[in-house]
Amino acid sequence: MSESPDSSFDRTETVTGSRHRLSRYDLLLAVVPVAFVLGLLAVGLAGVPFRVAMGSAAAVGALALVDGLFLNPPRRPGARDGPA
Repeated sequence: MSESPDSSFDRTETVTGSRHRLSRYDLLLAVVPVAFVLGLLAVGLAGVPFRVAMGSAAAVGALALVDGLFLNPPRRPGARDGPA
């Protein structure tokens, strides 16, 4: 099933903030270190075991990377989904 370029969304569309423009992939990459920082905070503040916190952070980071690389990979503008 082929979609027209007008009906599809741009996966690299940026999120506009003040001066900076962040793409979806910038945000996905930011998830990885944020997950580890939150894990370290959980260890220090809530007494969560280190292995549990780091394992959870690694799982969150891996899910973000799988989403960005395999489930919703970046595409060139005008590229078609699926075989030609």
